[in-house]
Amino acid sequence: MTMKYTKILGAMAVATAVASGYASAELQGEVHVGLDSSYIWRGMEIGGNMSEAGVDLAYNLGEGFNISGGAWYANFDANTRTRASDNEVDLYTEVSKDFGFATMSVGYIYYDCGRHGNLLRTSADLQEVYFSLSRELFWGIKGTLSYYWDIVGDNGGYSELGLQKTFELSPCLTCDVGVKTGYFVEEGQLGHVTAMVALNWSFAKNMTLTPYIARSWELPGLESVYSPGGEPIIGRAVSAITEENQLWGGLKLTMKF
Repeated sequence: MTMKYTKILGAMAVATAVASGYASAELQGEVHVGLDSSYIWRGMEIGGNMSEAGVDLAYNLGEGFNISGGAWYANFDANTRTRASDNEVDLYTEVSKDFGFATMSVGYIYYDCGRHGNLLRTSADLQEVYFSLSRELFWGIKGTLSYYWDIVGDNGGYSELGLQKTFELSPCLTCDVGVKTGYFVEEGQLGHVTAMVALNWSFAKNMTLTPYIARSWELPGLESVYSPGGEPIIGRAVSAITEENQLWGGLKLTMKF
């Protein structure tokens, strides 16, 4: 298993080096690494003490069309009684169109969930197609509404509304303030409300250091959709997820090219 993810990270590094050599005005990208006190996904605690890395590429097709994609890897303490280490790899792609009044997007996400797949109602992986609409609303606040259609696994018809505003504090320092809420369409219930504050310090050309802090409040739908109880994961029992309010933070280093 370790060799598998080492190869994936190696391939990500090679792809980044190649992309950097051919970068143009149309092709943009970034690589990042980060540390997080907890792994919180859609209001649910997947694990703790997470280290993660990712690479993203975006290409401007012209006429308002853009295509993007990337890969994300994480290692963390799994949410099990033994607190064993777990891994996750996500692969994703998206096509978007700027219509002027709003930007519409269609994307696909593949999650290689490792041992914690049972928490997400799938034994090994999860696949979703999503549809998103975003635009600037007022006072520089950006609003995004997304619906995630599950292909493999059961996400309860997850949809999400997010609001975010960026404040410029100095030429090299900005502050992002955002809030999002998740809604499970099939359950007809709200799942969580999550707020986050992040500082972006551009300390060198194309390099940004971002510390953040976030708070998630549990709502009734979270327990309705994600309630694995004592289902076994590779011979071990999973302690029931504590659907409760969560406070966590982290630090991310990003390099753009």
